[in-house]
Amino acid sequence: MTNYAAVPVLPASYTWNDLEVIPVPYLRASVSAAAQLLSAPPAFLGYQQATTQSVPDATFTGISLDTEAWDSVNGHDGAANPSRYWNQFAGYYLAQFSCGVDYTGGAGIAAAAIGFSPENGSVTWYGGGCIPNGASSGHYATPQACKLLEMTSPGPLGGAGVDYALGGLYQSSGAAQDTWYDVAAGQYPQFGITWVSALAGTTGLAVPANPAWPVPPDYITSSFMNTNVTDAIAFLVYPPVMEATYTTGTATCASVTSLPTVGTTVPLNSATYDTWSAFSTSTHTWTAPVAGVYFCYGQSALTGVSTSESMAAGLTVTSSNYNGGTQTTLWQGVTDMNPGSSSVATVARRLRLNAGDTVLLAAAQRDSGSNAATLQAGEFASRLITLWRSA
Repeated sequence: MTNYAAVPVLPASYTWNDLEVIPVPYLRASVSAAAQLLSAPPAFLGYQQATTQSVPDATFTGISLDTEAWDSVNGHDGAANPSRYWNQFAGYYLAQFSCGVDYTGGAGIAAAAIGFSPENGSVTWYGGGCIPNGASSGHYATPQACKLLEMTSPGPLGGAGVDYALGGLYQSSGAAQDTWYDVAAGQYPQFGITWVSALAGTTGLAVPANPAWPVPPDYITSSFMNTNVTDAIAFLVYPPVMEATYTTGTATCASVTSLPTVGTTVPLNSATYDTWSAFSTSTHTWTAPVAGVYFCYGQSALTGVSTSESMAAGLTVTSSNYNGGTQTTLWQGVTDMNPGSSSVATVARRLRLNAGDTVLLAAAQRDSGSNAATLQAGEFASRLITLWRSA
């Protein structure tokens, strides 16, 4: 319960007319409310730094957080439900989690996940990074996960009908294993969640330009107010937000000997969320609707075979800001695959994009027998997330 403030409210929206008096309560309801929400949106960041936790074999387990770095609206109850963040303000949220496993025996996998419980009901787990457990001392598997969540039901901590989210760990070493942390090295389980958008709003607006205000004797016109107050606030509380996934099919990823300039496109075929209608399920392409800095996260999920060796996830970008405008894949790096089971590689970047630039999710994998790998769906699925963050 640290660093928390009053829960914000969504700004009111007004259409201004010429020769209209601008009442102070109207500005408070729109400008002041927007400043409160956007300068300190609902957000939480928590760690596990005091006590390790036993995670049973082959079971998604919510990870308890004993240290709060930030909890802006007091959504985390460290005493009663130390793994859960309870919805205090409706909206789209970006949830991120990473956790290490204190095991280096080499058997099985470690996977990070985001759990979501709508209205305090059953938890659905969304698998993220999935990598082999380390086989030598000090090589602790530490996967990460990222998920966009639509949280619609706020309320008291632990209340009936209130949404909550949490980070979870899955490991299949064959026995229970403890979580791992090294506080001195800055490595420990951590879960963060941040409000990024209202649930509904106006699309097609321009990115706020922040022009100079009229100087007397010039007047503030209704056009100026509508463009630079009403529309600017509307854009900032409802920016472009998108998540697409691969839900079903028979797609594969061919084996390569090194990371290619352009990776194999993951045929994402379902737009889970797409507030500005910017994703095409037919071309599997997300097109930036406006210019700005975007947070982009991708995960490529493959099923390994006995000869699988390594894989990577990337973002295939077509933009004049990268590679002279020629399409290229920005890779996160290579990770080992899990022969015969799930493998998920992740990539996260902030990209400066122009309106009309495109991003696709890419995958690459290497197989000693040159075999293709099958793309997964279901609990561990390929996913692409894009969020407008700044002009």
